[in-house]
Amino acid sequence: MLNKNDIRVIKTGKNISESFLALLNQKDFDEITVQDILDRAQINRTTFYKHYAGKNELAKQLIEEFKQRVFLPLVEKRFTQSSMEFTQKFAPVLLENKEKIRLLWKIETPKIHLKQDMYLLIKEKYIENMRNENLAEFVDIEFQGHMYASFALAALSFTLSCDKPLDPLLLLENMRMLFEKTIL
Repeated sequence: MLNKNDIRVIKTGKNISESFLALLNQKDFDEITVQDILDRAQINRTTFYKHYAGKNELAKQLIEEFKQRVFLPLVEKRFTQSSMEFTQKFAPVLLENKEKIRLLWKIETPKIHLKQDMYLLIKEKYIENMRNENLAEFVDIEFQGHMYASFALAALSFTLSCDKPLDPLLLLENMRMLFEKTIL
């Protein structure tokens, strides 16, 4: 059993993760082999398997760490702040994790799918928040949750594809215009 506090274990785990992410920048997830990771990280097979059961477990762990350390804390705060406050706080975190999100979104298997997980978490949090509101009978919070999560991921996807950081105020203004001019 590995001592997760041992600096050598920590460094090796970090090396494996960074090597895997670098490979994701070059290849699709399905094309990456454990041997590719071994070669890139310059470790042997035994060392890799002491840390992970395979590349799927490595991918799951990276995604779970991202969700727990970065994404869930943001989603938890979303409905406790105004859109402007949230966007201003979210923008630097997004910028800091932009490349990691982009790479982890490339992993789409039946059991490993960060983008789909993010959609579900956003939708669930929206619905949970709306259940606390006094809503009219005709309000379909499932539909609203779907639309909210879809728009949030579309905005995030666009932001990730841009070369320069987007101004949160301009992003919100553009979304407001979209709703007013084309949807409503």
